[in-house]
Amino acid sequence: MAKTIEPRMDLIPYKALLHIGGVMGEGCPKHGEQAWRKHPAQHHINRAMAHICNHQTGDTTEDHLGHAACRLLMALEADLGKTAGDKKATGKAKSR
Repeated sequence: MAKTIEPRMDLIPYKALLHIGGVMGEGCPKHGEQAWRKHPAQHHINRAMAHICNHQTGDTTEDHLGHAACRLLMALEADLGKTAGDKKATGKAKSR
């Protein structure tokens, strides 16, 4: 049985989290608020990797790090939903 770990919300980088919220809001008019939930984790990982590669090669046409971070959170959400039966969060995370 996995050990239950109390979340440390005080350790989350809030500036980055607020930035991700902005990136998500920016995408809503084009994609809709919940359209990202229709895709599996691997789709989001692939898109995150493309954004990381674009960032690493110097492309400044988009906020590639912000978009990659969003895609990785989407992938994590999809993966957690798959492994946890997509139940509502209990406020406690299980270590892997």
